[in-house]
Amino acid sequence: MRKIKYKIAAVIATAIMMFTTVMEPIVPVFAAGITVTTKTGKIALSDGTYHVNISILKETTDAASAAAGYIDRDQVAFEVKGGIGKLKISYTTTMIGNLHQVIDGNKEVLTVVEDGEKKSVELTFTSLDEATYLGMNIDTGIIGVLPQTARVVLDQGSLTKDGVNVSPVPTATPDATTSPSVVPTATPDVTTSPSVMPTTAPSTGKVELADGTYSISYSVLKETADSTSNAGAYFDKENAVLTVKNKVAKLRVAYSDSMIGNLQQVVGDNKEVLTVVEHGAKKYVEVTLNSLSEVGYLYMEIDTNTSFGVMKHVVRLVLDETTLKKDGVIVPGGTTTPSPAPTATAKPTESPTNKPEQDNTQGLKDGVYETNAYLWHATSDQASMAGNAMESVVRVSVKNGKSTMYIYTREMSMGTIKAFLQELKVLSADGTYKNAKVEAYDSNKNPICFSFEIPAYTEYINVKVNPMVALMGNQDIDARIKFDYQAMKTVSGTVDLTQSPSSSTNQQPTTKPNATTKPTATVK
Repeated sequence: MRKIKYKIAAVIATAIMMFTTVMEPIVPVFAAGITVTTKTGKIALSDGTYHVNISILKETTDAASAAAGYIDRDQVAFEVKGGIGKLKISYTTTMIGNLHQVIDGNKEVLTVVEDGEKKSVELTFTSLDEATYLGMNIDTGIIGVLPQTARVVLDQGSLTKDGVNVSPVPTATPDATTSPSVVPTATPDVTTSPSVMPTTAPSTGKVELADGTYSISYSVLKETADSTSNAGAYFDKENAVLTVKNKVAKLRVAYSDSMIGNLQQVVGDNKEVLTVVEHGAKKYVEVTLNSLSEVGYLYMEIDTNTSFGVMKHVVRLVLDETTLKKDGVIVPGGTTTPSPAPTATAKPTESPTNKPEQDNTQGLKDGVYETNAYLWHATSDQASMAGNAMESVVRVSVKNGKSTMYIYTREMSMGTIKAFLQELKVLSADGTYKNAKVEAYDSNKNPICFSFEIPAYTEYINVKVNPMVALMGNQDIDARIKFDYQAMKTVSGTVDLTQSPSSSTNQQPTTKPNATTKPTATVK
């Protein structure tokens, strides 16, 4: 049998987004019950065992599902009895579990039969023309279990019995692009504007500011949830240019990833294609806002350059009026006549449990230092499951009262998945997470060195990491960086901070390292 294996790797500095995502994870909505509606079979075949080729497609599009690479699809056993068919689905990965068939919004848990490394379940078909829906849980190991749903479609032209092609009379003309009645009705469509969007653009602006150029910070949120979108990592969200004229504002949205394209502003059911302006490595578009409290909806398409193809994504742009500046000076009050923002668009706030106190240099002299550090679980005293993505030797540059940490990353493996950390966010002294700077890439444009200002010389620094793996939902993973300050030593001579130290010292620990919170390096 022909098998297709997907090597799912984090690509771009995307998102891809993103995963959810730039791609968000698919969370199908099922009814609570598990009773399956009994239907009369309509398969016009005599009772017996047949074989047929199948396609494993995404839930709502005719693209191959990521789960297809783990499932046998050629000449699959198909048992027909009384006009009802039982399709024996075989798979090999241990990441797939809790398989169930979705019928009329209900789900039937499927019995798994094991035969060596092979596992199989049976799906019920009452017609050769219908697509059936296979629900499953994907155990990523890093960010937990993600639910997914795939469509299983029969290729009637490949139907055989005893090696001879069989041509049944079709009961209906199949339409693979239209979801039948068994599709859960609550499945979201990210390309459609939610009800919280304005239905029409306001006729006049309400920005009570003098004409001119300002700066402002903004958040990039998911379309329908008050959480940060993974796509936001590729946009310049701090001190963005805001131009005001005749009470209408133009927000300059700058980004740096070449895989993001076809940007459009969404207002109600309408989309307006935005003109992209390039300036060096940066690109930007301008989003029109009629008040500073208005939410801007930005549609984009992300070319993942993988089997997942081009993903469509909508984000919300929410301004932080408290950061409004003109000529570097805070503008008191922001807008004087703000329009009320929709309830669902309030800017989320971080609530860190371990907010460090600012103490950036700890009295260290200017210079470069080396020590050991480890990517640690967010709450347990053990290495993170993504820990092998980070080398164990890090460097600290102290200069003019500022300490900057340089960490070095490499490819990590989790079962069949191989990936690099594509994003690193660090809990800053002000209690917010900020993106670490990518200092170096490998030949495949994967980040291999990140830098960030040390918020404080504490044993742990809270971080969020993201390998941008689509099957895992492209989600941030909470973790901590644990430092061994007792091993801190001065590095002499000229040092390229973007290059990793000798690989011989970069061994990931299997036990908890001994660390102290006070450096022993020479102080002023």
